[in-house]
Amino acid sequence: MSVKVTRDEVIAYRLEAQNLNRRLDKRSLVAATGVCGVQNSPPGSALLALNARVSDVAREAVNTAISKDKSLLQSWSMRGAPFFFPTSDLPVFTTGVLPPTEDGRRHLILGVEASLEKLEMSLAEVVDRTRDTIGSVLSGRRLTVNDLGAEMTELIARELPKKKRADWEREGPYAKGQPLGEGVVHFCLRILTLQQVICFAPRDGKKAPFVLLDEWLDTDVPDVAPEDARAELLRRYLHAYGPSTRGDFASWLGVRAREGEAW
Repeated sequence: MSVKVTRDEVIAYRLEAQNLNRRLDKRSLVAATGVCGVQNSPPGSALLALNARVSDVAREAVNTAISKDKSLLQSWSMRGAPFFFPTSDLPVFTTGVLPPTEDGRRHLILGVEASLEKLEMSLAEVVDRTRDTIGSVLSGRRLTVNDLGAEMTELIARELPKKKRADWEREGPYAKGQPLGEGVVHFCLRILTLQQVICFAPRDGKKAPFVLLDEWLDTDVPDVAPEDARAELLRRYLHAYGPSTRGDFASWLGVRAREGEAW
């Protein structure tokens, strides 16, 4: 049996679910972030969003939760955007976001398909090469996306056949002077965040460096099956934004509507 609700009822429900009708105590910072994550683009906007949900949230409290307590984590998540979320919910906002198919992953990082065709490589192949290389580059270090991408591109190039290497090193469409392979690596890094390989370290001025996730965290990551992580992400979305449709969920996630069936 379907239930009819009014627009005002939907708005009231969403405001309460997202703690926007009355702010939580400042000790509830992590809980407020865990409702459905908090997007942090442009940089610093997450603090504004949290202030709307939690009383007396200072920048220092958020920085402490990320850099010292590590109760919060920042990583690329829904729509390929940077989000804050509880470290304990890492599988939900990483594994739970990652589409299970190659087509779904290509759409999540829209813009890489033509380059993969030029290279005659699948996304899975380039992601695997990127994953196999990143430890030797990033271990014990913090690198920005440009520095990390440049070093990894050079190492991957050494393993490619001559013709493919020439295409890999040729200037691509993403930035003047940037090799095609480097642009593709940048896309693949978004997949590696969802595979729990890397995450963001605290910002250093205007720079947002990457670190290896297993070197950053002091605790083991909960082992959650992909289908369970996807189900929990959907549950949280509906709790925060329901009632909703499959298409709306897919748009929020960053995939096509038909790919949302995996959730």
